[in-house]
Amino acid sequence: MNVERCISLHNEIVRHGWVGSGRSADTLASHSKSWFEVFGDEAEAERSNLSPGLIQFLEQVQIPRVEEEGFYPEFFYWVQGLSHPEHMFEFKDMLYDQKTNLCTLSLTIYDTDDISTQNWYSLETVLTLWLSQIRNETIQAAPEKGGRLREEWPEVFGEYWEHAPWVFVPYNENMLKHNLDVWEKLVEAIESRMPAASRSQAAERPMYGLLDDNIRDTIDIPHQCAYDFLFPARRPRFKMIAPGLRVITSSDFPEQPFRSYMSKDKEEVPPVLLFQSDLNFSEDPTWTPQSLDDAMVPNFFDYRDIKTYPSGLYLLPTNHRSLEDGISFVLPYAIGGKGFARRGDGTNFAGGEDSRGKDSFTELYQPGRRALEEFQAQSLAGVLESWLGMVE
Repeated sequence: MNVERCISLHNEIVRHGWVGSGRSADTLASHSKSWFEVFGDEAEAERSNLSPGLIQFLEQVQIPRVEEEGFYPEFFYWVQGLSHPEHMFEFKDMLYDQKTNLCTLSLTIYDTDDISTQNWYSLETVLTLWLSQIRNETIQAAPEKGGRLREEWPEVFGEYWEHAPWVFVPYNENMLKHNLDVWEKLVEAIESRMPAASRSQAAERPMYGLLDDNIRDTIDIPHQCAYDFLFPARRPRFKMIAPGLRVITSSDFPEQPFRSYMSKDKEEVPPVLLFQSDLNFSEDPTWTPQSLDDAMVPNFFDYRDIKTYPSGLYLLPTNHRSLEDGISFVLPYAIGGKGFARRGDGTNFAGGEDSRGKDSFTELYQPGRRALEEFQAQSLAGVLESWLGMVE
């Protein structure tokens, strides 16, 4: 373990939480204690059980607290903070192996089913990822009252603020810019490789907007990720973004399969079809999915009165617990039953590593378990980056 680096990363996350909660960075040091200072004799009793590197880490990381205000902020959105000495060797939350200096997270009861099969990472990698989520503004700290975030995303706070001062932000400008940038690169890469007869047209000034400006007022979705992507995105000079998959146009949008659920007056956005196949997905009336996690059918649990619709790539319906650029690639037929198809984490569509798979219409491009955060669907940018790699 790079102890000095891990201490620096940890304390930088603490600083973001402290400042984001409305306090001055200059007051952080005077309101912080080390792990050994917080837990005193109970911590000292465990010193002999800890490695030298872990001892140094626990002696120098900051744990902020304002006792007169009862302010004991959580370290980060995914974890509450450093464990109490009494619970330090329990098999839950973040697990740290003192022999290998690697760690993993057990965020749900299912994560401890077989911990030996989970991916383990250095503490530096974990803290770096979390800090990047802060800098990308996916996870942000907010003051107890007021503030821009509370005005923009009141639903992420709820009646009981579970991870104060941290909140999960489903959509922000950084997310939009990243998706638009990757899409631009993909379109440019494809157009630069088009036949000579098409390249002269491609050399003209690029056009922007998958949809025409004159239909802005007719699109019944709020100005969130889907809307904000459709109009500034570069318009390709080709129709098919992948074999059998075409980019939607203004003439297609009125035929969006979940159009009846679209409303500017609702915060939620239903599934939005971006890339469409000419083949339909049809739900078998005998299927009885029990939850959102049923991988057999598309992730449109609240819209299941619509049984047949085009297969293709959809932006997932929005909610305050998931990122708005998440996608579901709906196939017209199920794959995975023979165990060859794999998720991003290497598991088959049944969630295991053996040869027994499970047929699914929706698991293509899905990441599987992400050990350092709660599950999030694959992002649009993630799929576009994969296609860009295939083109280049």
